[in-house]
Amino acid sequence: MNAFILSLIIGLTAAVAPLLSLAVWSGGLYLVSPHVRRRARFWRDRSSHGANFRNIIASLIVPAFVISALVSGGLAIVISVVILIPPMIVEVMLGTSGTVSFMIGLISAGPVEESTKLLVSIILFLLIYWLHPKVRPGSKQIGLKDGIMVGLFVGASFGAFESVLYISGGMLPLVTEPFVYENADPIIFRILFGVSLHAVWTGISSSALGDRRHRVLKTLSFLLLASFIHSFFNGIQGAIMLVAGLDGLLWLMVINGFQISLIAVSILVLWKLWNR
Repeated sequence: MNAFILSLIIGLTAAVAPLLSLAVWSGGLYLVSPHVRRRARFWRDRSSHGANFRNIIASLIVPAFVISALVSGGLAIVISVVILIPPMIVEVMLGTSGTVSFMIGLISAGPVEESTKLLVSIILFLLIYWLHPKVRPGSKQIGLKDGIMVGLFVGASFGAFESVLYISGGMLPLVTEPFVYENADPIIFRILFGVSLHAVWTGISSSALGDRRHRVLKTLSFLLLASFIHSFFNGIQGAIMLVAGLDGLLWLMVINGFQISLIAVSILVLWKLWNR
């Protein structure tokens, strides 16, 4: 296949697929959760307290989405590289296979990515309420739902950013080799869940930003919870890949089933927090 056409196919797919994933997540969230719709209307109506507040927020949504993705994703990449350099050097010196650095990379992604997303959520949370002339963090008008909604936004942006990277890498064997489902599975999984899983985990870690009591302690606790779920999600996948490989469709289905179940548990945790 012509190199230009191949690059074009990969580029277009990498650009469009995360948007499909975002649409699946946003549409599903809007349809199944009337609470989110009511909270969105609540803030829309509240915006009348401040001149042009609604227009300001509307004009900032797309830039904030892109910037939060680039900042949280960029920080996560830099920190992950720093973490992986020492074990990779040791493995090169010892002539080992790279298994240790592979697992360290997978497991450390949990706390690294959840921390960078939470940092961006905190910044965005403060900016939103500082822009509003009548509402400040810590006021009685703010609650867990507001922290969760900011976390959902930041997590969705990170998920879209990460999906571009995963799908770009996954497209190459799909268009250059005979079709096998194992090559298509990562792209399908990312379209369906790439945005959702990060949005849910960041929603959990950011939920306490709107709390008025023990905010710091609760935020750290929820960050640890989201990081643990994320690391467990990656770690089990890595362990199965190392033990069984991905030569059989059965093992791929086992990994997918486990990961989808863990996403469902994460959604349940977020739902419990939302209804507190």
